Amino acid sequence: MSFPRRRESRHTRWTPASAGVTVAGSNTFTDPKDRSATVTLGDFVIPNDELIPPEVRQKITKWSDYVDYWAVDWDFRDDTFVNGWTSYRTRRDRTLQLRSEPHAYPAAGAYRVLVKAIDIFGNDTSQAYEVKVA
Repeated sequence: MSFPRRRESRHTRWTPASAGVTVAGSNTFTDPKDRSATVTLGDFVIPNDELIPPEVRQKITKWSDYVDYWAVDWDFRDDTFVNGWTSYRTRRDRTLQLRSEPHAYPAAGAYRVLVKAIDIFGNDTSQAYEVKVA
């Protein structure tokens, strides 16, 4: 998947495998009793880690250490990002949830989910997904 030019950062990118984010395994939800979705952050890559200062690079032990904040807009409509769920690090709590809380959709239909991540350098990266709720 490629990013729209206006949202692409030249410093960060999602990896090609699953485009970095997996939306509840499948993009089709068929259980009419359970119209919920979750998003799992699957991977995040800094393309040129040689540009990362050595003192920062030494502290990175896994790919998720690059992510400082990520959020989900459950019904993105090509306008303002509406933050429906967020996970972020603080100075006191460095943990980061990699799976969102479930979001229940009010009705069947097609929805556009936008996932936004900000890395430890402040670079913003977004990826949109279409989901179908039965």
